[in-house]
Amino acid sequence: MKTKLAMAAAALTLLASIPASAATYIFDSVGDSSVINFNGYEDFNITGLSTQITYTLTGFSGNSATFSYVLDNTSTAPVTAARVTTFGFNIDPNFTSVSNVTGAVYPTVSSGNVPNALPNVEFCLTSGNNCSGGANGGVFLNDPNATGSFKLNFGSQPTTVTLSDLYVRYQAVTSPSQGVSGSSAVGIPVIGVPEPTTWAMMLTGFFGMGSVLRSQRRRRAMTVA
Repeated sequence: MKTKLAMAAAALTLLASIPASAATYIFDSVGDSSVINFNGYEDFNITGLSTQITYTLTGFSGNSATFSYVLDNTSTAPVTAARVTTFGFNIDPNFTSVSNVTGAVYPTVSSGNVPNALPNVEFCLTSGNNCSGGANGGVFLNDPNATGSFKLNFGSQPTTVTLSDLYVRYQAVTSPSQGVSGSSAVGIPVIGVPEPTTWAMMLTGFFGMGSVLRSQRRRRAMTVA
């Protein structure tokens, strides 16, 4: 049993080591939609700082794929102020251009550096000038959802579009109880992970099934002999 629990713990450690920013979201059919929740951190996780974005593939046409988005600044106490100024991701296959951008809150398309040592991105929508954020716009705490759309153009007709390295950028983050005042931060997807006890039970079950199968093989071997 100790060996089984040790192996379960090792599997959980490996799972925990996978960065949430490595999550990918695949869209291959019109109507595909992903609801993605983002956390928030500066030099540490800022409790209450969060965003939710829903991406929906609304059309495949020729060499293009059109997406809509809904962005909600879901930050709560102890955060007392925050605005989401930028969001973006990397895209596979590589796209050649962006067109038909709609949405008053995030009118600017950019690419490049993302703060806090996150991967650079090929595409972001921003209320400022670049993927690092800034400016004075964005979705403030308690603002209505921001909505919009964009068309990604490719060199040939895509069958799937995969988004990765997703992030959001926060500005003017304030949380007095956490010692945060007017700070900038970033957020990456929050990936749901089963409870450790659930993983341990699953792995123990797998090991148990393996033991049963081995015993059955030994009995069959003895019968044949």
